[in-house]
Amino acid sequence: MDLLVIAGEHSGDEHAARMVRALRARQPELKVCALGGPLLAAEGAQLLHDLTASSVVGLVEVLKNAPFFRRLIVATLRCLMEFYRVDFPKRVQPSLVLSGETEELGIAAGLQDRVIQVYEGLVYMDFARQTMEEIDGLRCGVYEPLDPALLPP
Repeated sequence: MDLLVIAGEHSGDEHAARMVRALRARQPELKVCALGGPLLAAEGAQLLHDLTASSVVGLVEVLKNAPFFRRLIVATLRCLMEFYRVDFPKRVQPSLVLSGETEELGIAAGLQDRVIQVYEGLVYMDFARQTMEEIDGLRCGVYEPLDPALLPP
């Protein structure tokens, strides 16, 4: 992958597809991955997820679908880590995703949901001040995956 394109709805897919077509005219070997739609795919982008099928209009619809979009941020981080062969410690990933949401996108969010999305299951979380640790500029709690079989029926 040389380029990751994110186009969240139909008009974005259309503009991004034209951009990819123009870039490929100059650099035919360009490898493009996309979170976009069928027009990007038609231009040869490897479609990671069809966001046009998930596009929403209006504040209420955005809020109703926020968990999906937040999971998509975690999935995109994993994709980029795999492609670039970068391994952020699992303990840091929730804080990294949260910083992208709060600092870059201006979304009000909490760390607990990001921990669950990264660890994907039952997790013990400790956010006490004395256990929080700063790692690479990110505040991280203590997280321990738990076996759901240990829960009472």
